[in-house]
Amino acid sequence: MNPDATALDILRQLIAIPSVNPNFTQPEDLQGEHRVAAIVAGILEDLGFVIDSLPTESKHCNLVARRGPAQPRFTLTFEAHLDTVGVKGMEIAPFAAEVRGGRVWGRGASDDKGPLAALLAALGGAKLQDLEPRGIEIKVIGAIREESGNEGAELLRNTGFETDWLVVLEPTELNVIVAHKGAFWFRIDVFGSAAHGSCPDQGLNAIEGMMEVIRELKLRVAVAARRISGSDLGSPTLNIGTIQGGSSLNIVAPSCGIEVDRRTLPGEEPDELEREMRAVLEAQVERGIIRSWSLQVIKSRPPFLGSPHTPLVRALENAAGAVGHPIGEQTVSWYSDAGVLSPCSRNTVVFGPGSISEAHTSRESISIDQLSAGTAVLRRFIEELPEAFPAAGQ
Repeated sequence: MNPDATALDILRQLIAIPSVNPNFTQPEDLQGEHRVAAIVAGILEDLGFVIDSLPTESKHCNLVARRGPAQPRFTLTFEAHLDTVGVKGMEIAPFAAEVRGGRVWGRGASDDKGPLAALLAALGGAKLQDLEPRGIEIKVIGAIREESGNEGAELLRNTGFETDWLVVLEPTELNVIVAHKGAFWFRIDVFGSAAHGSCPDQGLNAIEGMMEVIRELKLRVAVAARRISGSDLGSPTLNIGTIQGGSSLNIVAPSCGIEVDRRTLPGEEPDELEREMRAVLEAQVERGIIRSWSLQVIKSRPPFLGSPHTPLVRALENAAGAVGHPIGEQTVSWYSDAGVLSPCSRNTVVFGPGSISEAHTSRESISIDQLSAGTAVLRRFIEELPEAFPAAGQ
């Protein structure tokens, strides 16, 4: 790694490599998680990291790198995802990494290549050689396929991954995220009976049936919100993300399907949510609103529930204050790999430069000032680990 490389240099290099999640419908030449991983691995090897695992075009795994003693007394892990969402409909060149107006523009600029670039630049500037004599190990995880269901995080957890501190890198505007909602995604298809559009009473309109299903689902969420009031995470939510139905305007619709994003709070169990939906659907059959139905759970992930009162939070806030960027704690509604991996760590936070409001947008970008500030905070945080280490077991 060029010792003078900045987060901006690294970020532009990463944006220029398409790494659209392969589960999205995109040309294969845009699916380059393994190419991003190779660049990141090369940077880390130059910094003295050992690469334990590296994804390739045919190898479905995470990038796992480590630097430290063979038998560490303390492990700090940074995790970022290598994939992005798709680029259809973008209003800028997604891989040009244009620098304009104090920002870097391109797919992944904020989510998640900006935070990853800040980390790599911070590691390049930090005195890593001072950590090993103290028994401190640093791990860097480049997770695959986060955008389609946190698959890389699941793979990591299933390998028996453990760490003392975990920093999940996401665009948080340098706030420390200590909790977020869970995610329960599902698809419902309902079926009626086709008939000529001029005689709707001779058929059973699946679109109208789905309207009743949606009304009932929203009612159930409202009931849940009243039952779980007062949470720092707010209320559970329901979003109808996609809908398809019917075959022609002059035919009574025989089928209708929706995909739903349900955000959950602690105490809402996936099995109970699924039973509730099945009851809703079966009730519509009994009422004669629909003829039959199917339900598919696409993704079920638990909430992340950390604490603002941990040594990890204090260490990050102290580092930020020391470089002139005071930060605070927040809870958010969006999901991250912290929901999957927090059980594997004593202390977990989500943190990084960039704004989630830029993520997935048609004009994604990140402020260069924010990128630089994130690098400075992370570098100071890493270098102050020996001072924070005695409190790490608290």
